[in-house]
Amino acid sequence: MAGFLYFLPGAASANARILQTAGLADVLTGATLDTRGVSGSGPSGSQGIMLAPKLGGSFFGPPPPSLGTMPKIGYFRETQEWQEAPGGKYWLGRETAEPVLPADLARNEMIGGHLVKLADEKQWLIPVARAFPHGIVLPQALRLGPDGELVGDTLPKYIGFSKRAERLWDVWNAAMKELEAGKTPEPQLDVQEQWDITAEALAINYRINAMGMSMLGLINIGTPVLWKILQAIIDVPTILAEAAAMADDGEKKKDEPVAPPEGSPTSSGPEA
Repeated sequence: MAGFLYFLPGAASANARILQTAGLADVLTGATLDTRGVSGSGPSGSQGIMLAPKLGGSFFGPPPPSLGTMPKIGYFRETQEWQEAPGGKYWLGRETAEPVLPADLARNEMIGGHLVKLADEKQWLIPVARAFPHGIVLPQALRLGPDGELVGDTLPKYIGFSKRAERLWDVWNAAMKELEAGKTPEPQLDVQEQWDITAEALAINYRINAMGMSMLGLINIGTPVLWKILQAIIDVPTILAEAAAMADDGEKKKDEPVAPPEGSPTSSGPEA
């Protein structure tokens, strides 16, 4: 197993401005990067700089099963696969002999959620944005309210995702009501919107973007993978588990023998 490599054609360094321009700020900003200049012909056919985020650090929330490994940094045509990002601002690469695993891409701080098996047959931790029955549970800043009470405001970096989660919740509730009424729910989210939400969810816990999702083939159409991810974001697995537990308790109570009234012919109490 080994993580991703990034190649910036024509670049000599990888500061925050360069990463922002290349569209890699969300993936690589804050990471400690191993870098190596490529003076000859890189994957783009020109010189540039090769990057790989280092692994390690402390983990908050459920950690990955183990720390991942880093790929060999450099351009090795025979042992690597490379894809050019739209616009050609960077290239994404991986070692062909080593699969890229979730542990290789895990961020140092992860948000708890549900493990979902994606199309690569690996378990990925999908963060819960809206937990049942509490509502939005993404990281918040604590502030003093007008009466001195503590209130929480969702951190700016998660506001967009929290709004997506609320939309997912509304869509799921509407679909459940349609099913209860014996109707077939009308699709509310097209494939592009589902893909975008999935990319945003994975990027919270892993150093991966839509380009990485594409290279690894994490999402298949015509399978339940996408819907399982969307359900995990709004904590549907917890809702279904609680509903199943309540139904099971109801069945057990229904099967329990009922004691006959005192004094009835089948009562085991004292006879009159």
